[in-house]
Amino acid sequence: METGLIPSSTQFGAGGSQVPSRLGTPTRKEIHPGFWEKFKGPQEGPSEDFNFDLLKEAVSQIAMRGSLTDYMEVVMQDYPDMQKSWRSKARFLLDVYKEPDAKTAKLMAATFFFASRINYISTGCEYMATQYCAEVRAELRKFGKSESWSKDTVLEIESMIREKYFNFKAMAEKELSRGNVKPINGWGDARMLVETDARDKETPSNSNAFQGSQNGSSKTEVAKPEKTRQAKECTRSGPLAEPRFDPAAMREDFNHAEEDSPDGALSERQIEDVDCEADPLMADSATERDESTLSELCTFEEVAAIPVRAPFDYDLECLKDGVRRVLGELEEFRDGRLEVNEEEDRAWLQNVEKNVLNPDQFRAGNFNRTIPAWEELLKDSKRKTSKMVLGALKEGLKPSFEGTDNALESKRKVVKAMLLKTVPKREVSSFLTGKFPSEIEFSNHQSAEDNADFVWNEVKSNLASGAISAYPKGSKPKVVNPIGVVFNPKPRRILNARYINLFMKSLPKCLLEPAQSADWLGFVVDSLLEIFRISEKKKLKVFAVLEQILESDEITARMLASMAGKLVSLGPAMLPASLFSRPLFAAMQGKLT
Repeated sequence: METGLIPSSTQFGAGGSQVPSRLGTPTRKEIHPGFWEKFKGPQEGPSEDFNFDLLKEAVSQIAMRGSLTDYMEVVMQDYPDMQKSWRSKARFLLDVYKEPDAKTAKLMAATFFFASRINYISTGCEYMATQYCAEVRAELRKFGKSESWSKDTVLEIESMIREKYFNFKAMAEKELSRGNVKPINGWGDARMLVETDARDKETPSNSNAFQGSQNGSSKTEVAKPEKTRQAKECTRSGPLAEPRFDPAAMREDFNHAEEDSPDGALSERQIEDVDCEADPLMADSATERDESTLSELCTFEEVAAIPVRAPFDYDLECLKDGVRRVLGELEEFRDGRLEVNEEEDRAWLQNVEKNVLNPDQFRAGNFNRTIPAWEELLKDSKRKTSKMVLGALKEGLKPSFEGTDNALESKRKVVKAMLLKTVPKREVSSFLTGKFPSEIEFSNHQSAEDNADFVWNEVKSNLASGAISAYPKGSKPKVVNPIGVVFNPKPRRILNARYINLFMKSLPKCLLEPAQSADWLGFVVDSLLEIFRISEKKKLKVFAVLEQILESDEITARMLASMAGKLVSLGPAMLPASLFSRPLFAAMQGKLT
């Protein structure tokens, strides 16, 4: 039985109580609870074979009747009482579906998403998740219809939802730490929670998650979420999408799912597509959806029409003289010979706009035009970093690639999820091999499309300042990174370069391999002997300050303070070190000569 639906004749989502006038309003008598029994296996275990024709028949019958409200309520009546977690989730999803106000429905859906995170801590905290949803719904009613909401009102509601979530989450974690509830294995993996008894644990891995146990005992297990593929065709009008039912496309997707998991197990994509750390209120709740898309705004013609500011015309000799003057003043200040002219400083501050460059006329990429001044500044420096800075100014930064073999598994997992949305699953591994990234073009995050005008204004600003430039028409870079928008609390454009970063050589910030001795803040921490030792590098710094004091004809307060600070910092390795700094502090106060 195949049924074609006209998208405009059925409204799904917020306001779902509206039904096609030609079909009439559905009643519970049309589909009775026994209708669903043929989708279940015998009571002792679920059916091993999935009947796609039965599923298609159910979808067709429900869709032809329009509203799903009554049928969802019938399904919930058929839930076993012991599976309260599933029942409460279905009830809240039904409330979201029945909500006629689209903005309120979105906030309710976000609340349900947050409530699920509380369950990820422990199924024993189900009562907290239910109470959290109830309190949020009560607060939402106080704000009335969304037609009267301002942006500040939306931000206030979102703040309330988050605040209540963090409060309930803290309570759940507290109960877990006290041992009052049992933890969930795999917390953080974004997996659905199912209660099964001990006998169910011996059934095959593709057992039906909704099949309840016969006795009252139950144990907590983690099951993976069902795979949901994107619809082949859909139309979008306003903030809600109207799905177009296509049985052929649905059958094709189901066949693909069987190919991806021939043994009945769920693929990696099914796990990684769900982001437990995502904020459901972050995407576009605080702002209305823009009418124009990025592809309509950001065209080659528009980019070419943006004037790029000319580089500032520096007087190089004047810059070098200015550097010498500043260095001389710093030396005089260090020796206590600099006389401060307050009137001159006050006059400079009163005309500060004339004495500094206009930030609105900023032009990126000016460092390499002022290299003579940098050379004057660093000519006497013997530090390795000084040479590195000069090299970067003259030749630019050169990234070091080493491949993904040493990449952290957490970062690899995120990049895999990005690739699964862009390339076929069988090709993902090929994009993570080799020393350099492969050629790929990622799609922008949905938040960028939802805030297209903001992103386009940011791009225009960067183009005008020279911070970015457009590729010639007909060409593109090897890797096209996606962009998005986050609110914290103001909108900020982000560039997601995680795929490239996965291949880059990372500077170690910690020891990944266990060690008994390591350098830390100028000390050698020896866990074998249980002592702190002063590192050779720190010793050389102390000796350098001592030699400077011994060889100087005049000792300034700054030199004494530097020596005292060096001695005090040796405390963890030399407990009496601070005692030797007392005469230095006395000399600075004039009590000792």
